[in-house]
Amino acid sequence: MSSFPVGKYARYKRATAYFLGWLVRAGSRDGDGKHFQLDTFDVVVNEIAAGRSTLTNKLLQELPRALTACQCAIHLREHVASFFPEHDEGQAGHQHFVQQLRNWHKILKGAAVGRPQTALQSESPDCDNYYEVLDVDDDYLPDEDSYLAKGGLPKTTTFDRNRLLEEAFANEMKMEVVCFFTELDELMQGVCKVYGEVKREERTLIEATVVAKLAVDSASALTAQLQLKYPAFRTSEDVYNVVRNIDPDKFRQRMATIHTKYLTDLQDSLLNGDEAIPYITGMFLVDFLSVGTTLASFLTALPMDSTKSIKFPTGCFGEVYNEDRTPHYVLLPDPSKTNVFLLQQLPLLHKTIMEKKITTGSAYDSSAPMDSFMLLMEKYFTTREVTVPLVFACICWMKSVAALQGDTGLGRNASLTFQHSTKLTRKIEATVATGSVRKAHKKSNDVLQLCADEIKRSSGLRYLSRANPLLAGLTMLDHHFKYLHMASEILLVTSRFRSFGHVYNALVKEGFLDHIPFLDDILEVYSEMIFTPSRGAAKRGSYYRTLLLSVDLRSSSVDAACRGEDLSAGNENFKKRKVFHLSDLSETYRLMVQNDKSGLKHASWASILDSAANICSKEIFDTRVLSRDLLKLNDKLANVYSELCRELKGGERIIEDVVSDQNQHQQKAEDGVIMVLLQILDTLQSNGGYGAPDLCKQAAAVVRKAFVTSAMVVDEKYFILPSQPDLVTQEYGYQSFKSRAADCNREKVFAELMSMLRNSNGPLTGSDLSYLKAKVKKDPELLEKTSTGTCTLENDTKDGGGLCTLFHQAAAGSAHDAELVEWMIQMGVLALQPTLHCRSKEVTCSNVRLPNAMAVHSAAMAGYEDIVQIILEADQFADLNTPTLHTKETLAHLAVKHGHRRLLNTLVWFGADLLVRDGRGRRVCDMAEDADWARDIAAYTAQSHRNIFNRTGNRESVLQEKERRRKLASVRRDEQDSNVPELSITKKPKKRSSKKKTKTSKGNTGQTTMPTGTTNSLFETKSHLLEGLRTLPRPSSSRCC
Repeated sequence: MSSFPVGKYARYKRATAYFLGWLVRAGSRDGDGKHFQLDTFDVVVNEIAAGRSTLTNKLLQELPRALTACQCAIHLREHVASFFPEHDEGQAGHQHFVQQLRNWHKILKGAAVGRPQTALQSESPDCDNYYEVLDVDDDYLPDEDSYLAKGGLPKTTTFDRNRLLEEAFANEMKMEVVCFFTELDELMQGVCKVYGEVKREERTLIEATVVAKLAVDSASALTAQLQLKYPAFRTSEDVYNVVRNIDPDKFRQRMATIHTKYLTDLQDSLLNGDEAIPYITGMFLVDFLSVGTTLASFLTALPMDSTKSIKFPTGCFGEVYNEDRTPHYVLLPDPSKTNVFLLQQLPLLHKTIMEKKITTGSAYDSSAPMDSFMLLMEKYFTTREVTVPLVFACICWMKSVAALQGDTGLGRNASLTFQHSTKLTRKIEATVATGSVRKAHKKSNDVLQLCADEIKRSSGLRYLSRANPLLAGLTMLDHHFKYLHMASEILLVTSRFRSFGHVYNALVKEGFLDHIPFLDDILEVYSEMIFTPSRGAAKRGSYYRTLLLSVDLRSSSVDAACRGEDLSAGNENFKKRKVFHLSDLSETYRLMVQNDKSGLKHASWASILDSAANICSKEIFDTRVLSRDLLKLNDKLANVYSELCRELKGGERIIEDVVSDQNQHQQKAEDGVIMVLLQILDTLQSNGGYGAPDLCKQAAAVVRKAFVTSAMVVDEKYFILPSQPDLVTQEYGYQSFKSRAADCNREKVFAELMSMLRNSNGPLTGSDLSYLKAKVKKDPELLEKTSTGTCTLENDTKDGGGLCTLFHQAAAGSAHDAELVEWMIQMGVLALQPTLHCRSKEVTCSNVRLPNAMAVHSAAMAGYEDIVQIILEADQFADLNTPTLHTKETLAHLAVKHGHRRLLNTLVWFGADLLVRDGRGRRVCDMAEDADWARDIAAYTAQSHRNIFNRTGNRESVLQEKERRRKLASVRRDEQDSNVPELSITKKPKKRSSKKKTKTSKGNTGQTTMPTGTTNSLFETKSHLLEGLRTLPRPSSSRCC
């Protein structure tokens, strides 16, 4: 088996060397002592075609493979030819060799060589174009070093292997780097494809994450292979320069053409309303330069001293990213645009990683597969190097955002990962509360509790995943796989699962129980785990024996036990059989956790990534190996066993008669009730007079009661993932918050929902919560309605803040609920909320009647730290320093005013401005009633701002770095390419939207166009964006109080 992955250049070398090796052996068959050079092969090929050569049977058999190898070499070399100059010496040699290969292939294929043409075609794969070449299995051709070995050739045959291949592998390093970038391009195309499928709800974020992680890991492996051969390639700049410098003019023209086509296709896609983000072949290099220079520029802002953090003035990069307000940040492949998104995201990543490293001594575990993205970022911040895997991962991140954004698609998919982790935590807590695992195996119970605690801790870092589907998906997969692994191990701690499978199988076969689809599916998937030697062996007369074999007893011990003999103590009675784990059932688990790629076909990257996605989809929705909740099943089986013991108590006399001669140790190990039932079922006819059928009917009734229910109930109880990939629609409905629904008693419904929330004593549950969600799904405009009775200056400025909307009530009212707040956010409430005027410095209408506080302000007054953080991070902290309308109090003012110290610490950590003053001129520290606390806040504020680096002192170094980066990215558009068509990011309204209401913030015209001034600076880094940073000492504590 060849190594994974096999690079394109390695394929080219294999194919070329195999074909030339075949020609060497064909030309030396008569032992005439030829000295082989490339020109010699012309004679060899012509002799074969003319029939003057008699090939051996082995050479005839290998001819189809040799022709395939020749085709592969031609197409692979032609594919990279566009990067090389047309008229230099190297290109001339390249064209000459390719033409030779074409001629040889044409002559050999047309000659037939004594074989029918159909035979040639049937024994070799199709390789008529580049993409068919990619689908040729990597193992179709043997390793290149074996092709031209002298063994087996006549002694008189002479050839210089290196000289023979010198022309074939001319410009090797350059060709290899070009092949390397084409592979990364194909990997990225696969990533974009799968995230587009998530947007269309053809797949879930789980499959997309599997594909993205496989792509990132493969890019890292390809990079490692390249660096092993060329150690000088340390950074992304080193590798990029090779491709750029092959032919700078041609490269510039190529990139400009790709960029123009992308903009044209993107605009067509958005205007047509299909929301598909195009991917143009070769696009990766455009993104590579954009992201690479952005990452390099950010390094100039990082303080060398790890004890210092960085802080950017609010708005220094433009408007805060939002998937519906600023989609162009990730859509336009222009450094001046992509810089904005990355530069807004990187500071929090840097702060989180470095503080974790300082606090714990180490940041992320290199052995944890799902930490791959954070490990790349940690290495970037620590080594201050921009590597190819880092750039690739960041492009994956941005492409995932571009594919999912719009109509809260990005936020909803991220939120579903949070919801899933919370669901897993609750399932673990419910199991721990029952004590079923603790009674069977205390250590497993402790591990379960640790897992729940770990998932809870990770919820505090969700702010990093809101605009990062790659990280959100990796975090979800980490939790998901840990849960499934533990559940699988716990289920096998006792023999309960296995023995129950035997009982169910016997009851069904003997007609006491009808087939139960849920249990039938389990027995089909876990058959090898449950039955030894097979399920077919478990039949009347052998039920009990098959169970004993399945619990690792030796055949001789089983025979003795069935004869009623006592088994001696010791291990000699047992035979260690294969222990089954989750990895035995799930290829996806093996791929993601154990890096086992043996299940993936070694072909094109497109087929490899598709294969990984399809395997994952099958395990989620078909076999449901990745969806079945074995922990819940384990809890249910514990209840079934207890119920069986109670129900069969009336048959105690029969049980005692049957069990009396059985081995007591085995009875304790396997649960006496199950063994008795199986023995009764084995001897059902002979023991029928003792009421045995009644016992079997009672047992069947217990099983039926436990598991016979509707498919919907089964899906809710025993599966942790739905049976269809439309997770977003299932949770949030199909109605877009941007569409305008008909007014179906909206006022009445709104008043009803407000009353429900006001009068609730705690979060809504059950039917009340379902009713509210159903109404909002049907009419999202309910979220922008205001209760006029509470919208007064008097109400808004008092402590309650005027809870005038459903969002206010959910955030700060008596029914305050973080999960309901999260759900409303994904229903579009942040764009619909009627308090957006708080963001405006000037309000043109009478502001007395406008609400004073946004929902986040009301939550801050109440001190609900979790809700405040959810609202802030969901909109990328756009309202961190937004003041209330009338009193001009920021969240920090309100936190101090109402004595919420933990909340203030959270706000400060995220960068709240403590110097801003409220409407009465008061600073944040002035709001504290506690004099000591006020002094602490004032001291912290003064210390932070005394240590700001002098911006002008760093100006020279920043400008020098800017110039260096400009030279790195010196490729610019020609003047003739400067007239790039403007891109209007305006989507065609969807058909289901009967009326569309346009919301525009100040200065926003409702569409975003690509500024004409940026068309000539496509590859120019914007390091000057970093000049406004502030560098602060990292405090020993994040607290300011």
